[in-house]
Amino acid sequence: MNKRIEIALGLLLLTLLPVVAAGTCLSTIQSTTSTEDFILDDLNGTATHAKTGMTWMRCSLGQTWESATQTCSGTATGYTWGEALRAA
Repeated sequence: MNKRIEIALGLLLLTLLPVVAAGTCLSTIQSTTSTEDFILDDLNGTATHAKTGMTWMRCSLGQTWESATQTCSGTATGYTWGEALRAA
């Protein structure tokens, strides 16, 4: 790989790492999809995009969706890169 590209990607990673590590959303990013475009299934804890059919889990792996309280319970499972690829 071109050394300049490697350096640029490394700097980008170092810039984004604190945001990713903190696990917070950036409030400055505008949402591009309305929440009305999603179908929420409170029984299995998923959200489905009505236009594309793509489905997301509302909780992290290792957690359980609690429909009564509308929250995730338990502790999220930590994965290495390889483990995350296998889990997906």
